[in-house]
Amino acid sequence: MIRERLSKAVFFIVFAVLAAALLASCSEEAPPSLKEGDFIYMKARDGNSYELISYDGEETALTVPASVQGYRVSAISDGVFKGNEALESVTVSDGISLIGKEAFYGCSALESVVLPDSILSIETAAFEGCTSLSSIRLPKTLSKLNDRTFKRCFNLKKIELPSNVSYIGDGVFEQCISLMTFTLPKETATMGACFIGCTSLYRVDLNKELREIADETFAECRSLWSINGGEGVSKIGSGAFRNCKALESFTVPKSVRVVGPDAFRGCSALEDVRFYERVQADGSLTGATVRTNAFLGCDALTALYYYHSGEDKAVRLTIEPIGNESLTDAQVIFSYFSGAD
Repeated sequence: MIRERLSKAVFFIVFAVLAAALLASCSEEAPPSLKEGDFIYMKARDGNSYELISYDGEETALTVPASVQGYRVSAISDGVFKGNEALESVTVSDGISLIGKEAFYGCSALESVVLPDSILSIETAAFEGCTSLSSIRLPKTLSKLNDRTFKRCFNLKKIELPSNVSYIGDGVFEQCISLMTFTLPKETATMGACFIGCTSLYRVDLNKELREIADETFAECRSLWSINGGEGVSKIGSGAFRNCKALESFTVPKSVRVVGPDAFRGCSALEDVRFYERVQADGSLTGATVRTNAFLGCDALTALYYYHSGEDKAVRLTIEPIGNESLTDAQVIFSYFSGAD
């Protein structure tokens, strides 16, 4: 009897201790901020993870951890490494999902970056001004590149974007003066003015999903001579190829309705341009509209190749006369093709 009572007493004591410990752990809130080594973290909005908000170290090779004191790290906040001149390589650990605005802005010594597939968003200007950056591994999960992501990354010679990137913002590769070739991912439908001043870019392969070559997209790409694809483009924007001095020939995709003002202005080596006639749903024939000054300064332009599908040989382009004299004066060379728009 006594032994039974003692056993029950011990049981209730152990139970009470465990219950008190459990209650204490449940009521204990995660601290608003944490510091570990050279890193400072702040609790994220979800209340269950932390964001890296500050780094005061001088490492040249750095791994950003995915946990701190048992808590998950979900993001690198805005401007954490901005202006850090010591960093040469960075590896972001798997589990981090966001890189904030200007997170690595102006890290002039940064040469290589490895990002995990857990990254879902890279915010505006995250790597702008990383003038030594030559290698970056982008996550397969990335679906968009925000404005100025890699602007002024002078040493970036090549980059491969994940196939499911659907959006590329303005200035993403602006003044990447070492970038030589670029292939647009097959899912990209929107691309901003992202290659301005890429003076070494000589070849671009577009896809079938892109709907517009935006204003100034390839302006001042003075080595550009090869543009392929673009079968879905309906508009070539204002100044899109302005001062592409190496461009000698250009085929305007059949889908193009409008060639914007100044689109090819200053393309002084352009010798021939090719347009397609379109067959509309009602069977009528039409062609693109060429806006003012679209071919201004194209002094080498002597040939207009016109692919027609009608029986008669007629150029069905609407050409605004101001600044397009080189196009209107060019020799027209007709070629028949079959196929409806």
